[in-house]
Amino acid sequence: MMSRQIAASNQLAGTNDLVAPSNHELEEAVRLVAAEYVRLREEENTTPKRVR
Repeated sequence: MMSRQIAASNQLAGTNDLVAPSNHELEEAVRLVAAEYVRLREEENTTPKRVR
């Protein structure tokens, strides 16, 4: 969903123009990063630790 929003925003500008993301896009990006962080931490905690 997020990639479609960014693609739609970027289509309004030229290929070399930078487009600031909207607050909604930033909030969505933060949610996605936070969810991925939680997923990776849970995966790390459930993976057996290697003994040195």
